[in-house]
Amino acid sequence: MTYHFTDMDELLLQALTRYADRIYDRYAARVGAAQSIDDLVEAIVDLVHRELVKSPDDLVLSLELYTLAARKPEFRRITHQWMRNSRSALEKFVDADIAFDLDALIEGLFIHTSLDTPARPRSSTERAIRRLLAQASVRPTPHDPVDGKRQGKQRHERDQLRQHDPQ
Repeated sequence: MTYHFTDMDELLLQALTRYADRIYDRYAARVGAAQSIDDLVEAIVDLVHRELVKSPDDLVLSLELYTLAARKPEFRRITHQWMRNSRSALEKFVDADIAFDLDALIEGLFIHTSLDTPARPRSSTERAIRRLLAQASVRPTPHDPVDGKRQGKQRHERDQLRQHDPQ
């Protein structure tokens, strides 16, 4: 350790930065592939139930990173970048406020789904995401041009999300 790193914190900073980058790459690939709000919902459900927990170590590393970030400001840089990146990917579909809320929901659902016994069903996760997105202004997807036809489809998708909301 002393040859490459001056102390344990430097080693952990490097390792957790690589971990966060790896998780974000999975996140960005999944969210970036979405071409509609329904695709986004499916992508988020897959993230919560599959992509963010590919390895048994993912939950442990995420929680260790959160704990270190809460205790040591130098680790907060990693979580801030992670959150900025995640929200940026979501902002292709929704405004910044909804992206913030949705990112927090994803993090919370990931933790609860990982720790709950029995595991939270995918349908519950989908319902929570649709409930939040029903309040959103839907943006054009990065894959489609903005035109009247696309905007009409987005209004239809938003209306469909609102119909799924059991309020």
